[in-house]
Amino acid sequence: MAPRMIAGDWLGSYRELNNLGLAFDRMSMRLKRTDALTGALHEVEREYDRLEADFLEFFPSVMNCLPDR
Repeated sequence: MAPRMIAGDWLGSYRELNNLGLAFDRMSMRLKRTDALTGALHEVEREYDRLEADFLEFFPSVMNCLPDR
């Protein structure tokens, strides 16, 4: 699965909320309870500023854990 994700730049595509919504829809089709992700994109949109702030605080520590390139 990882090679397909890399080739299709799945993670990079999630910078667009529409693509994130498509990913939620596709994941939902794989779940027994197909409504499990209903409204997920709305929640992300509603909480976007808080999620972004958390990411901006968290991501530099992740980068600091990577070996020098």
